[in-house]
Amino acid sequence: MNLLKDEAKKIKKYSGIYSQSTKVADFAIDEFIGFFDQIMISNDKDLLLGFCYSIGPFILKNYSRIRKDQIIDFWDGLIKLSILITEEIEIYGFCEAISAICFKCFEIADTFFDFLIDPKAHNSEIKPPILITLYNDLPEDFISNHADVFAPLISNYFLTADPVHKALNLVLVTALDFSGEKLRNIPNFENNLWSSIFDLVSNHHSYYHTLIGPFLKFKKLTPSFFTNSSDFIRLKVQEIVDSSFNEENIQKIIPLLKLIPFLSLDDLDSLFRKIIPILSLFFFHVNSIPKEFTKALNESRKILRSKDSVLKIYSICCEFLETENYPAIIYLLGIFTDKFSIYYKDSFNLIFEKFINGLESSYPIKFPIIFAINENLDFVYSLKDNNVLLKEKIIPMLFEIIIKSINEADIHWSLKALRNVLRIFDSNEFFPKFSEILEIYPIISSKYSPKCSNNFSINCQQKFSHNYVHDFFKLIYESIKCSLTTEDISAVVEFIQNILMEDVSFNVKSEICVLIRVLCREYENESKKLIEIGFSLANELIFSDFTDYFDVAFHLLGFFSENRFYSFDEAKFINQAYRIVNQEIVTSPNIQREVFYNLSRFSSSTFPTEIVSEFLGKDDDEFQMVAIVVIDRYYHRYNKSSLNKCCTHCSHSCHDCHEVQIDETKIKNNNSLGKDELIPFIKKLSVLIKNSKSSEIVNDSFTIFSKMINKFDDLPTKHFDDVLLTTMQGRLAIFNHTMPYNYDSQQFQFFRFISHYIVKYPTNAKWVLEDFMLWILRASSCMISKILKVLEIGLEMKLINSRMANDLCASITARIDEDNSNFNLVKSGTLLMMKIKHKFPNNFKIPEFLVFLEKIWEENSNDRVFIELLTPIFLEIFSEKTFNIHGDFEIFHEISSIIIAESFDFDYPKIVEYYIKMHANKIPFDSFDNDSAAVFVHFLVKNTRILHEDGFTLETLQTMHKCLKQTLKSNKSTIRYINNFFSKNQVAIERIRYLIKSPKLPDF
Repeated sequence: MNLLKDEAKKIKKYSGIYSQSTKVADFAIDEFIGFFDQIMISNDKDLLLGFCYSIGPFILKNYSRIRKDQIIDFWDGLIKLSILITEEIEIYGFCEAISAICFKCFEIADTFFDFLIDPKAHNSEIKPPILITLYNDLPEDFISNHADVFAPLISNYFLTADPVHKALNLVLVTALDFSGEKLRNIPNFENNLWSSIFDLVSNHHSYYHTLIGPFLKFKKLTPSFFTNSSDFIRLKVQEIVDSSFNEENIQKIIPLLKLIPFLSLDDLDSLFRKIIPILSLFFFHVNSIPKEFTKALNESRKILRSKDSVLKIYSICCEFLETENYPAIIYLLGIFTDKFSIYYKDSFNLIFEKFINGLESSYPIKFPIIFAINENLDFVYSLKDNNVLLKEKIIPMLFEIIIKSINEADIHWSLKALRNVLRIFDSNEFFPKFSEILEIYPIISSKYSPKCSNNFSINCQQKFSHNYVHDFFKLIYESIKCSLTTEDISAVVEFIQNILMEDVSFNVKSEICVLIRVLCREYENESKKLIEIGFSLANELIFSDFTDYFDVAFHLLGFFSENRFYSFDEAKFINQAYRIVNQEIVTSPNIQREVFYNLSRFSSSTFPTEIVSEFLGKDDDEFQMVAIVVIDRYYHRYNKSSLNKCCTHCSHSCHDCHEVQIDETKIKNNNSLGKDELIPFIKKLSVLIKNSKSSEIVNDSFTIFSKMINKFDDLPTKHFDDVLLTTMQGRLAIFNHTMPYNYDSQQFQFFRFISHYIVKYPTNAKWVLEDFMLWILRASSCMISKILKVLEIGLEMKLINSRMANDLCASITARIDEDNSNFNLVKSGTLLMMKIKHKFPNNFKIPEFLVFLEKIWEENSNDRVFIELLTPIFLEIFSEKTFNIHGDFEIFHEISSIIIAESFDFDYPKIVEYYIKMHANKIPFDSFDNDSAAVFVHFLVKNTRILHEDGFTLETLQTMHKCLKQTLKSNKSTIRYINNFFSKNQVAIERIRYLIKSPKLPDF
């Protein structure tokens, strides 16, 4: 009991998700089951909490020892315990226990079903999270058959659920199978649902995409719920202040924009009529495109599937187009053009004509129009006459705006649209000569007077912001990525030299640094003369008082060092970088991170142990990510023991790092592996893996672990083991209270980690393979191939015995039978089963495997990829000595016809070897003599030189000839079959006669 109390103390330290593994003592099964009654009697909340989080790990560890009657005892114990479960953190542990029992024991007890449907059961509030946990294991109509019991509970759960369960509760709503009217009759249901969803999109942005799938499915299956206006939504629209474009009012609008695909037509109409005047005022007074607004609209556009909703938005836009709200309508048309064109075939041409007319007009602001064009350049790319539209209309007008406009937003969006044309079309064929684009810079420069310059005598009156100049240089960067002539490159070099002859600001110099880096990367040989200029500029910026440009300068110098463009003494730059990273020179967090990242590019920089450790320990995803990337960079740079060389060289305090001089002898001579330097990073990375909600951080940390395990032989496994156990128990924060087999990110690097772990520590890993075999039945299809790859490694490492192999084959067969049209699933599953057959030939059940393969073949016979996969597998099985299935095997005849057609890129010499083995083994197929003879003849009548070029050896050809003669001698009807089969090929017929008569292989 003390163990449970200790576990409770650990759990209470975590808010929300308990991201630690639970190590369970070796209790007898009945002793552990006895804890249910003891905790009920004690009514001790700490014991309850610790026990809830121990049930799942205990079952995962001991399920092979649990008898069927004891499984029932577990279910009954949970029913008893349910009355005590009241707090959110207890519910999560309780549901985890339910998930573990169901996962390992493959069934839900009848008594637990009775508990779920009992309307008089105490503490029924916990039933919705239980239903979410068990959803994939419940009988198909279980929720709908008992909808009257579950409906009010599901409705109320919207008010208390966490963000993930708010979204998953929609799955339960859909499963009720109620009409829209019946749902609205559930007390408070409509308000509960909309208020819950609105809270999620307003305050829990990271869970928005978790919501989309269940909400769309709910709308698709229950469209009538969304036809009537919602009182909740109507009130939220009314709360928007007319004609106010301040931040507070915009934030009231954003959540409603994200819900556009789910709004009734009346609510949609009210919302758009409310926001259109606000948008127009925003454009005139703020002179920019609202970023959050645009992002929310684009997110909704992508998932908007209702024709009526699209046409409603279109009709409102048409109504307001010729009004004072023209810029807002053009903006909205730009966002929704692709949706309009689905239902109005000619709408794109009509809308784009409006865009072009707007550019040509004297309307005072152009940037909403240019934004709209930019949003649809991908669509323009798909048009047949896109070159005419671009070359004669869009491009010239955008350049004209850049030259003539006095509105910064107009110029910003013109430059951005031009850059997008280059990116999408990957060509500058629609543009003026590159040298002519460069000549625009003086016009750009004349419109921009910097507030800060290295020459303080310059009049600092602000015209346009630096973003304006930055946009021009970004256009140049994008142009450089297209193919440039030697003349163009010379023009860029001259352009840079001319600018630097003037007294330019530091931000312009920073842009030139970037320009030099882009040139060096794209045209290394042609841009060598710029390297010295770049070094000089970077040196000036790094040791200036203008900290805004440190990151750009260090990026350029790091690029030089990393690519060996330029040899320079790095020590003073490394020292300056440490001063910036340690904030002795105060800059922004972004520059601090960027300088630290680029410090790792310097060839003589040592591994900054303390800084990496400090960054990993910050409660900031971006700092943590940079630290992980820096660790990875040093792995790429050095050999097996190199990380230690760097670590030991920088074991001083973070504060003193900048004073250290580079000692090359230490770097070259220190070859020992210092576990003391690596262990702190392993520990910190393990904490990140468990606690971070950033999939990028978790995946990159797993990748680092994989590399550490692969490269170092004597690292202690404590933290690796703990991360593995925590993951397998479903306790990672990114899982959001679900089991790991439900986490379906294809980028999940845990599988890479466990693969290396199994190879390095095989004795620790066998239990993982047992669990993975069960995962096959539950994981999403996109994860199966990764799971099977891990199991394949376990097979190669001899961690899978014959019993496990049989269970594994059964799991693969059952999963593929559910969806044998999924090629990747079929391929990875069948190839692993073939490897199992090779490992355990005496135990492998060939007849069952053939039935399994036949079903796949028959149901995918028109799909070439399946035929290409399965043909060699069938032939390999047929060719084995142990094969002994009599009768008319139709698939063999089909395969032989496919081989003769040679319409696939098979290894035909290998294919023929299978036929030769079948002949030697006297395969008992009724059609074997005819089909095998036809295959032999097909190849033997070919030109001998061609056969040798295709990989056939003389020995194979001679053996094939011998087999053919034996078959024809023993089965006279096969001669008639062959003559008939090749009757239309006169050359083949003549050669067949010669093959039959000749005692030796003929040379055709």
